Amino acid sequence: MADQIIAHVQNVSASESYRVSVYDLFGGGTREVSGSPFNLNAGDPPSPPFAVYVDATGNGMIRCLDPNGQPLCSDAPLPNGNNNTVTFPERGPLVEAVTGRVYDIDYLANQNWVQIAMRAAAEPIFDPLFVRNNLGIQNALQAGMMSKRDVLVIFERQTREVREVKILAAPDKTRGNVKEFRIRASGLCSVTIEGEPVAASANDPRCQLLICTAIATFQELEYVTIEGEQVVRAKINLGEILK
Repeated sequence: MADQIIAHVQNVSASESYRVSVYDLFGGGTREVSGSPFNLNAGDPPSPPFAVYVDATGNGMIRCLDPNGQPLCSDAPLPNGNNNTVTFPERGPLVEAVTGRVYDIDYLANQNWVQIAMRAAAEPIFDPLFVRNNLGIQNALQAGMMSKRDVLVIFERQTREVREVKILAAPDKTRGNVKEFRIRASGLCSVTIEGEPVAASANDPRCQLLICTAIATFQELEYVTIEGEQVVRAKINLGEILK
């Protein structure tokens, strides 16, 4: 079993009230921590302590969601050591989420970003988003666009930089056996495969690229092997198609 560190959440605003559900993102999963959700009022001390699993470097990561399931901040890294505290200020959420379809990806050599255009059902006019030097995020958005699948995108409100992409389940089984694919800017990634009971981690960029290729081309992943909730083998074979 992995080691754990102790953390808290705290409301440091003067007037806001927060109800925060906290999830441990260890290993690409989403495990709600003990005591969550937390009711945080202005002037309250930090929440009761909760434990978060840490990776080999001693660092953890949590996600904080409001009652509607929307992020209250970017996924929060917890450095090695106890009594980390994630705070929520007066200005409210730092990130936003949108669900829709990607229809344009624009690379410009003289810019330090790739521009993403989406059509969101809830917002007919939606300003562009940006990906900065993150091939994992870009590959996921490209796979969502090519497969015409809905994607959930979490982005920073001020910069509109994409922090997380989730390719949602396809409407039918003719689009391969990858049901959902989720990747964060940190590189942590999880995938849900048809027939597998739980999502598995896929944090190796080579595996992520293979999965995105399967999604984009409507191909089945073969020989999917999961050990310890981690994908250790996956394969695309077009031998029959190319005969």
